[in-house]
Amino acid sequence: MIAAQRESEESGLSGESEVRKVTRLIRFVALFVAVPTITIGLAFFLYTPAEHVFHMAAFLGLGAAAAVVAWMAPRMAQRLT
Repeated sequence: MIAAQRESEESGLSGESEVRKVTRLIRFVALFVAVPTITIGLAFFLYTPAEHVFHMAAFLGLGAAAAVVAWMAPRMAQRLT
């Protein structure tokens, strides 16, 4: 097993798989934040938009920022690894 790991490190496959794993982790965390945040923002919009305008804007803005992070995950993973 150690020999196979050394061969994969020497051939450069380990770096690509590491970037892929970091990309998946970034996307998971970003979508873990984005989906509930956007859902809460839309719930404020549907039920009480006049009373919670600032909450709605903040939740939708944070959800949009998290969605952008999920979209940019491959580029960020290459910079981090």
